[in-house]
Amino acid sequence: RQVGKSMTTAAKTIIMSAAIPYLSTLTVTPQFEMTRRFSSNYVRPMIEQSPIAGIMMGRGVENSVLQKTFMNGAIMHFSFAFLDCDRIRGIAADRVHFDEVQDIDTSFIPIIAQVMGRSRYRIQDFSGTPKTMDNTIEKLWRESSRAEWIIQCIHCDHWNVPHVEADALKMIGKNGLICAKCGKALDANNGHWHHDDKDKRRSFVGYHVPQIILPFHYEDKRNWNMIKEYANGSVNKSIFYNEVLAESFDSGSKLVTETELKEACTIDVDMRDYRKAVKRVRSYIFVTLGVDWGGRGIEGVSLTKAAVMGMLPTGKMELIYGEEMSNLIDEGAEVVRVIQMYHDFSCHMLAHDAGGSGGMRDVLLANSKFPMSRVMPICYVRAWANNPMTYHPGTDLQPRAYYSLDKARSLALMASMIKSGWMSFPRWETCTDPGGAKNGKGLIEDFLSLVEEKTETKRAGDLYLITREQNRSDDFAHAVNFACVASFHTQDKWPDLLDRMEQANFNLTTSLSEEQLDALRPDPSLSDWEDGQSDWL
Repeated sequence: RQVGKSMTTAAKTIIMSAAIPYLSTLTVTPQFEMTRRFSSNYVRPMIEQSPIAGIMMGRGVENSVLQKTFMNGAIMHFSFAFLDCDRIRGIAADRVHFDEVQDIDTSFIPIIAQVMGRSRYRIQDFSGTPKTMDNTIEKLWRESSRAEWIIQCIHCDHWNVPHVEADALKMIGKNGLICAKCGKALDANNGHWHHDDKDKRRSFVGYHVPQIILPFHYEDKRNWNMIKEYANGSVNKSIFYNEVLAESFDSGSKLVTETELKEACTIDVDMRDYRKAVKRVRSYIFVTLGVDWGGRGIEGVSLTKAAVMGMLPTGKMELIYGEEMSNLIDEGAEVVRVIQMYHDFSCHMLAHDAGGSGGMRDVLLANSKFPMSRVMPICYVRAWANNPMTYHPGTDLQPRAYYSLDKARSLALMASMIKSGWMSFPRWETCTDPGGAKNGKGLIEDFLSLVEEKTETKRAGDLYLITREQNRSDDFAHAVNFACVASFHTQDKWPDLLDRMEQANFNLTTSLSEEQLDALRPDPSLSDWEDGQSDWL
């Protein structure tokens, strides 16, 4: 924020349009008001106040908020895409500038880029303010050259890197920018851009521009005092990271953050090695295969994913292996693969979602002579006030028995297990690029799609929900959840997470929400559960 981003991108658009005849540029923002503001407050004044305004634009050319035409035939289009990008179809462009890209759905970018299908330029620019660790702009930043403005100290020759993981926080001095090593005044003019990925300098260059490196911030006493106040906690930490340091920060509304997921990857094994994963089952007292059947949608978001979870004698859960089945052609092939995994890992139980397309898979399992007494069909329900999990025997209308499971409370328990160290995963790099994963997308990254939501109701106060971020997959998280719940139920071994967290000196008030704390009650008995009398969790 306030680093000249909008002014710079507006100037670039105008200069390129004035210099290249018939160049067509499309500027896209998430909302119409953002588009109007960029066009009216930045682009229009810059053109009108230019000494060569008469050469660039004249009578008879389009000069509206959503389109500006130059005398040389160059066109600037302005549009927006938040819920969909249909209004952009039909525009032909040579360059697309995505502004405030952090609020644009990642899946929209390749669709919008098709407006350059016949162009010989095909230029894409992205600008915005980072938010969470899995936000659109954060993903683009990781794919870019990741250039930092590193500054050399004239006193000790230390190269200061204005990134939180390096020197950024130490560079915020009492009266201005200081060296992170010697603490003396620092002049940002003694610096240059350093690209972390030098191979991307010509294909996809990215620049990190925090406020602290700009003279009109660190040389202005009033501006610098505000930065110091933010750094000292006058605002939420995420605001300080996003708005001042221009860095992503894990959002508190997420059920599990990327940082917490990485800290849970403590098992020194490679999840991509199927054979070694099979051998690991000997270490566990109970092994469960959890499956979330996908809908095989058009966008490929909902896909069948399986998780093999093992329970240690202590009751701790570990991920043994995970797999995405996007390469299989139909439901029958998926069932065959699930049966194979069940036998290869010597599983004791198969837990799967019985709702939706799961009913057909259940029929296919029965027809394949699979031992159905080892299958636990589970249906999610949203019923916080009722028992979180209830056994439903078969009836004339519903011959197959099943369990209903409170979605919010069970997922809150799983998140608490991850945060407390009661659930562990293999090494992070092997979980985020598993064998068979589509486009290298990591399986446990599905946990990052889960977000907490509170909805006010007129009759019963707030309704606590756990939902999925739009156009993101959460299938693997549910597969893990089914496997864990089935293991706890059949073994009558529920984790006492409150006791574990107190022993580990966890700050419960800050690391968990009230709803998650409420989901950490002592174990129920198996008989209580079946009778529907348990105050589960």
